[in-house]
Amino acid sequence: MCQIFFEGFTLYGAGQVGLTGTINCQATLVLDAELSQVLIQSVPTMQYIADPQGNLAFPVRISGTTQNLLVLPDTDYIFSRVMASKGQELITNVLQKALNKNQPAAAEGGAGNAQEQLLKNLFGQTGN
Repeated sequence: MCQIFFEGFTLYGAGQVGLTGTINCQATLVLDAELSQVLIQSVPTMQYIADPQGNLAFPVRISGTTQNLLVLPDTDYIFSRVMASKGQELITNVLQKALNKNQPAAAEGGAGNAQEQLLKNLFGQTGN
C-alpha cells in the first residue's frame, strides 16, 4: 500500500511497477476540499461521490508505462454512488410528500386511516 501526496489531491493504492517501467495499480484518488468544491460547483452531481468531509474520492486504475501513463476513473463505482444517493434522495422526498399530505388525515381519523391514506398517496390505492 502506498500513499502519494500532490498539491490538490492524494492517491492511496497498491499495485506493481515492473523493471521495464510498466505500471499496474488500483488506487483511490481523493481531491482536497478546495478542488472538490470547485468541481462540485461546476458539476453538482459530483456531490454524490464526496466523502463525509466534502472531498471528492473515487477509485482509479493506473496502467501503462512511466512514459505513457493512463489513469481511468472507476465509472461503475461513480455511477452506482450517484444512483444510490440520488435514489435515496428521491425516495425520501416522495415519502415526505406523502407523509405531509397524510398529517391532517391522521389527526382526524386515527392511525388506521393514516396508513390507508399513506398507501393511497404513494401507490394510488388503499390497503383494502
